[in-house]
Amino acid sequence: MKKNIFKTILITSITISISAFLMSSFIIYNQAIEKVKMVVFNHASTLKEILDNNPSYLTQNNLQSNLRITLIDKEGFVLYDNFVDTKNLDNHLLREEVQEAINNKQGYSIRDSNTTNTKYIYFATILKNNNIIRVSYEFNTLSDNLKVQIILVFLVIVILLIICLIFSSYKINQIIKPINTLDLQNPLNNKTYPELRELLESLETHNNLRKEFSANVSHELKTPLTSISGYAEIMANNIAKIEDHQSISKKIYDEAQRLLEKINNIIKISKLDENKVDTDFTQINYKNLILEIVNNLQSLINKNNLKLELELEEITGNGISSLIFDAIYNIIQNSIKYNKPNGLIKIKLHQLDNNIYIRIKDTGIGIDKEEIPRIFERFYRVDKSRSQIIEGSGLGLAISKHAILLHNGKINVYSKINEGSTFEIIIPK
Repeated sequence: MKKNIFKTILITSITISISAFLMSSFIIYNQAIEKVKMVVFNHASTLKEILDNNPSYLTQNNLQSNLRITLIDKEGFVLYDNFVDTKNLDNHLLREEVQEAINNKQGYSIRDSNTTNTKYIYFATILKNNNIIRVSYEFNTLSDNLKVQIILVFLVIVILLIICLIFSSYKINQIIKPINTLDLQNPLNNKTYPELRELLESLETHNNLRKEFSANVSHELKTPLTSISGYAEIMANNIAKIEDHQSISKKIYDEAQRLLEKINNIIKISKLDENKVDTDFTQINYKNLILEIVNNLQSLINKNNLKLELELEEITGNGISSLIFDAIYNIIQNSIKYNKPNGLIKIKLHQLDNNIYIRIKDTGIGIDKEEIPRIFERFYRVDKSRSQIIEGSGLGLAISKHAILLHNGKINVYSKINEGSTFEIIIPK
């Protein structure tokens, strides 16, 4: 985390520094150009005013200036130049700034001099007698000045960048330290950033669920193991009569099967949590699958004297067959276990808008409205008194919910105490 934050700050800082350098250089360059333009403009304007009154001023005075001053007649011939002998100069009529001055009274350009092979900033203006006065500033002089300024800007930005990175590293360590020292076992006891409060609350909830799950697992596994141990001890110490050995052996077997079922369900819910289940999607015939489930549970239905009504359409859909089987099986099994004697179970299968609907309705004990949000929790039992009598792992509905969610589906529950419950499974076809 620390490395990622520092890397992000480093990339951002370098990007900003480069942008700042380029922008500063651009501004410095433009300001320098504008400053030179103003210098040559003012100088040319002053000379224009003098020459309009005294056309021979330049030839009469030997001007000393770091600016190049050129006087050109209306035919383009150079009458005066303080840098170069006029005899060595060709006609200037077609020079860019001269043409612009003839057409617009003033002309400006940045170009290489044909005479000196040096880059100049030129400014030309026309006189009353139609001659042209031109003032030039050598670009190399400007460039040298710019280089110094730009190097200074670059050094300042580099120094600021280094200071920024050092400070950032220090602040990152300060920011990360409270996170690295979090007490994950007691999240709400931590004094840290408000932004982490929601995460810590979620972690606290997760810890509580984990502790509750561990306690419930221990309790659920301890019960059948205690029975097995007790019956085995009776037989080992020859306390039981010979004729009772068969019934005791059956009880040991039944408790072992019950224990095995609980362990298998714990493994199954763990795999669902970790997304390690088989994700082999195949075409499922939902009508045949429900009929298979009902057939497997028929003896339990008969044992409880329940009436079963089926309304099943011929529907196929894409899904993981084993998970869909478990999801529906667990809900139908609960509708049998928690039903009233001589009660009724209705199972309806139909399709609507490319969704598969499975409704399982019973006339059982029902679920209190406040308890409905919790029925899909692991090991949660609605009727605690009946839970001691009714066998089960307490994981059935949790497995059903995980399986349906894995298919991007959902489960709706409608229930009234002593009237019964309806579970509606909706799965995309």
